[in-house]
Amino acid sequence: MLMRFIVFFLGLAIFLSALCVVWTQYRSRSLFFDLEVERQKSQSLQFDILRYKTELSKWSQPSFIASSAHSLGLVSIASTNTQFIHFGDSEALRLVNHYSAKNTDSEMAIPELPTKESK
Repeated sequence: MLMRFIVFFLGLAIFLSALCVVWTQYRSRSLFFDLEVERQKSQSLQFDILRYKTELSKWSQPSFIASSAHSLGLVSIASTNTQFIHFGDSEALRLVNHYSAKNTDSEMAIPELPTKESK
C-alpha cells in the first residue's frame, strides 16, 4: 500500500513537472514574440525621431523660413521700418524705466519711441 502511494505521488510529480515545462516554454515563446513586437516599435520610433530631427533642422534654416513666409504672402522687413533702441540712449532708458515702474508686468506696454523726424 505504501509502495502504491509512493508510485502515485512520484507519477503525479512527474506529470506536474512536465506540465510546468510545457507552460514555461509556451510563456517564453509568447514573451519572445512580445519582445520582437516591442523591438519593431522601438525601431519605428527611432526612425521617426531621426525624421523629425531632419525636418526640424530643415525648418530652422533661414532660407526655408524666408521661403515659407514668402509663400504665405509675408514680406521681408525693410530697414526703413525698423526702429533700434540703443541702451546708451538716455531718452529710451527713461521711457522704459518710466513705463516699467508705472505698469505691472502683465500690463506693461512700451509705446513706440519718437523718431528723429518727429522731434
